[in-house]
Amino acid sequence: MCLKYLAVDVNGTLTLDGQFLPGVSERLEILREKLDICLNSADTHGTLAARALLGMTTFGTLFSIYLTFLEPLVIGATCAWCLSSANINTLQL
Repeated sequence: MCLKYLAVDVNGTLTLDGQFLPGVSERLEILREKLDICLNSADTHGTLAARALLGMTTFGTLFSIYLTFLEPLVIGATCAWCLSSANINTLQL
């Protein structure tokens, strides 16, 4: 059997009172390398959107930092648009 997807209910399965149970985040990261994961939630505590936004802006900020340091090394220039994007992502945190 070959699995490609994992669909999981978040409320009461992976979380308690709107917070991930200990070790769940780490295990999801490991599974994410092998499967496409779909987390389903009724979001009864209203925290899922805030967590998703924080995760996306954190990723965006870290990726912008990586690209900003890579620019002078690869293309030998600095992109004003890229710096603006990095600043906007950082401000969203």
